[in-house]
Amino acid sequence: MDNVTRLGLYKIMVLGCSFEEAILRDYHADNKPAWDIGAGLIPGEMHLSAGQEPVAAGVCASDCR
Repeated sequence: MDNVTRLGLYKIMVLGCSFEEAILRDYHADNKPAWDIGAGLIPGEMHLSAGQEPVAAGVCASDCR
């Protein structure tokens, strides 16, 4: 794998991690009481993929033709 591809994958991983951190911060910002999943700016539940960024980057970069 060349350095350009490696850098592109790394940028995708950083972007994904930054997005999830922002969503998590907004989710908990006004979700009071904490047990009410219908409350807050972002209602419902979510599952973060923290630590799994390389999987998402690899899937997004694959050529599925």
